[in-house]
Amino acid sequence: MIILSTDKKSLASSTRGHGLVMTGECHIGGTLSFEVPIRLASTTTMNECSIGFMSYLGKGTVIKRSKIGRYCAIGERVKIGAPNHPHDWLSIHPFQYDGVDYFRPYEEWSIAQGLRYRGNSATTVVGNDVWIGDNVLIKQGLNIGDGAVIAAGAIVTKDVLPYQIIGGVPARFIKNRFPDEIARRLCKLRWWNKQIPPNSGIPFDDVIAQIDKIVARFSEFEDLCPTQLRLAIDGSRYSLSKREVVSVDGA
Repeated sequence: MIILSTDKKSLASSTRGHGLVMTGECHIGGTLSFEVPIRLASTTTMNECSIGFMSYLGKGTVIKRSKIGRYCAIGERVKIGAPNHPHDWLSIHPFQYDGVDYFRPYEEWSIAQGLRYRGNSATTVVGNDVWIGDNVLIKQGLNIGDGAVIAAGAIVTKDVLPYQIIGGVPARFIKNRFPDEIARRLCKLRWWNKQIPPNSGIPFDDVIAQIDKIVARFSEFEDLCPTQLRLAIDGSRYSLSKREVVSVDGA
């Protein structure tokens, strides 16, 4: 069901009342599936992505072909899922396989021969409760585990396990957020799939000492079922519609 149709100029003001908060002009390419609410800071770019409940992106962040979970905090100028180039072909340049779309309307320079580069089909997955600092680069096709923390300026070239803290160039393991047993119980708990009520009594700031109470309290909460919407562009206009698919693991 179509909720609204709008142009790019009015996108931010039109979607605010539907749980998509934009603090300025953003670029949405293809489709954006999301759970209400999410927040995109100005100059954010998202192309063929999904993003989960209560997650937010900082200014200038660019994300392509990615699935972002719930309760994620993504800093400014982060790049996730950037396109690859072939390093084992004659050239690294896309003139070999896409007709040099960057140089339209100069089609006379195109020499594409129907070749297809398959190095840009992978989806990057960022779990739930993930903090990504400013200026981080995450290679296309990686999996970032639930609860992970990536230090500012890191270049991530390998998968990140749940509740790991990593940083550096290239990014390396620094330490775990919690002892192994606590992390294991949090992964099993999957608290981000529960509706946290006001005055929940959860000791958010004392996880290690209060893990038994945390697990017990979350077992009493109802499942989280946020509204799921889909923003798509067709020509120069955007349409916002309700999604039919419901996922317990984020968008």
